[in-house]
Amino acid sequence: MSDKKLRFDAAYREHRELDDGQEVTLRLVRPSDKQLLLQGFERLSPESRHFRFMGVRNTFSEAELHYLCEVDGTNHFALGAVIENDDGSEEGIAIARFVR
Repeated sequence: MSDKKLRFDAAYREHRELDDGQEVTLRLVRPSDKQLLLQGFERLSPESRHFRFMGVRNTFSEAELHYLCEVDGTNHFALGAVIENDDGSEEGIAIARFVR
């Protein structure tokens, strides 16, 4: 890898407004996001789960949570969109990822 500074480091946070006016924060997915990922998964309908995972799925294993949340940022990159609540907590609403 070159000596160029990566744009997406641990401090990266970008605030955006969605078309419906909702404010979201974009940030890297972290190992501590496993619970956010599970909470987001629980909000998916059975039909959405089926189409996303090509079958019946009720949860993620510990190994899957590790794979999805403990990424290296280079060969496996994951960017999350979260809503920041008034009490400081976050609600995950989306993840975009690529695996090289």
